[in-house]
Amino acid sequence: MADDEASTSKKIIMIINQDNNVPIERITNLLNINRRAVAKHMKRLQENGIICRVGGRAIGHWEIVKK
Repeated sequence: MADDEASTSKKIIMIINQDNNVPIERITNLLNINRRAVAKHMKRLQENGIICRVGGRAIGHWEIVKK
């Protein structure tokens, strides 16, 4: 299970790296997982200092802090 979670998180990082304006809905479609799962992974990535959100929902973007 931990490998699957790490794999999903890595995929999310790769998607953000390609398009830092990507909405969560697009990530859910690309990875074929639900919104709640994507939100959980992204929250964990933020808590671990790997990604951060710059700006608000409408005009903000994601940044990869630590690779």
